[in-house]
Amino acid sequence: MKSLLILFILITSAFSQIFISEIERNPQGPETEIPGGKSHEYIELVNLSEDTIAIASLAIFDGAMRDQLIPKRGGSLFRPGTVLIILDPDYFPVESLYPIGIDPSALIATVSHSSMCGGLTGTDGFLVEQNGKVLASCSDSINEDGKILFDSFSGTENESSVLAPNHLFGNKIWSEQAGSPGTVRGLNGSIIYEYEISPEKISFVYRSFGANGSVNVIANDLLICSFAVSNSLNRDSVSLPDELKTLCIESSDGVSTFKETIDLSRIRLPAGAVKISEISPRSEIEWFELHNETPSPINLTGWKLFNESYTVFFPAVVISADEYLVFSDKEFSYPEKSIPFSFFSLDNYRDTLRLDSHLGAMDSVLWDYSSLPKWTTETLHRTAVSNGFGTKSLMLGTPTPGSASSLSPDNTPLSVKVKPELFTPNGDGKDDSLQIDITAPSGYSCRLRLFDSSGKELRRFESAKARTFWNGGTDSGLTVRRGPIIVLAEFESESGRQESRRVGAVLWR
Repeated sequence: MKSLLILFILITSAFSQIFISEIERNPQGPETEIPGGKSHEYIELVNLSEDTIAIASLAIFDGAMRDQLIPKRGGSLFRPGTVLIILDPDYFPVESLYPIGIDPSALIATVSHSSMCGGLTGTDGFLVEQNGKVLASCSDSINEDGKILFDSFSGTENESSVLAPNHLFGNKIWSEQAGSPGTVRGLNGSIIYEYEISPEKISFVYRSFGANGSVNVIANDLLICSFAVSNSLNRDSVSLPDELKTLCIESSDGVSTFKETIDLSRIRLPAGAVKISEISPRSEIEWFELHNETPSPINLTGWKLFNESYTVFFPAVVISADEYLVFSDKEFSYPEKSIPFSFFSLDNYRDTLRLDSHLGAMDSVLWDYSSLPKWTTETLHRTAVSNGFGTKSLMLGTPTPGSASSLSPDNTPLSVKVKPELFTPNGDGKDDSLQIDITAPSGYSCRLRLFDSSGKELRRFESAKARTFWNGGTDSGLTVRRGPIIVLAEFESESGRQESRRVGAVLWR
């Protein structure tokens, strides 16, 4: 057993150009029925070498059973640049009842036994061999019975997904992905390419299996680079422009041209690209709405939604340009497009909701019931409107899920007012506190500072609410002597604009 373990750990790169590109170990349907279960398991291989291989010379071996391959469709030769699908024998009698959407250009083979290595389970690994030589492996360890195991990947491998490596060239990290049997990303005609992308550059690995071709990089509808593709494996990179609106890769093998559009939201996002635009925490079906404020679609997959107590991650979803997209904790009959999403319960009275992209913090909003009087069936709108200070760009309004808010532009003036102007903090229950009321447009924060007649600062409130009370004490708890008091309100908008207002009062003991 130890010698076998050493064998697949020490597989050299001499045979590494036959790649296992997809595995389906958990297909849709009951495991014990046909169609379904084992009848729709498959293994996908791609030949990126320079050699043509006889399919009948290949076998798959799981450490206990060796299954020789039998050509089924498309010929008996596994040529460079082609894809081979290995199917369970039970697939073929029922393929018309429950077909797998296999690309017609792919070769198809089956195995010599009644099922692939006795049926693939959720931990099965295997080797691909040719006349006793290991060409490729999908393996982590060996159990006590000598079976090869493979379970090091990200995801759950559910019935709607397959296992696939993130890259064919370089580090083969496996993850759960959407299945595409017979189609390998970047394999277009007789050209194969892969890329890694960062905000600054895109790096390629590429080669041709036939006539020479080209790979073009097109940014903002302009050709910025063209690579000549030959039969040898090449690596290149190109810097990306600072202002990047669109990016695509165009490959040509001299016969056909293929174009792939790159999802730029995975590498670059402007600040505030997606906003939390509306929230409904008090309804039977809780929901929130996101607004994509950019002219491009944004991939939200894996983004994080959280408050002080809970965190959830977004499912695979893309929000279109200028779209208002609703996420609900249960099935939602309207708007036309909403996404059921198992998120935490939103607090009816006060909460802070935060949104993080995979690149960092994106947006946050807070609400406080004390700033939202007569709140019943209304929702919280993220808008340039405010009915009082302290709502952080949120106010009550008629629900508008899936569309822009109909609330009017904000004309709330900046102001600070006090009452009574003469207050007496002597504990007699009358005029013991100075009431300070603030109003401002949505999105403004405010800091209150109180001074005596000599200009000495007495008390500071860093994040003032719509209504603040002062009992006549300093920040350190000392009693302030009687005399004139200056109340200074320092406002700052979300864009950084700063303004101040002041008002006077008299403390009398």
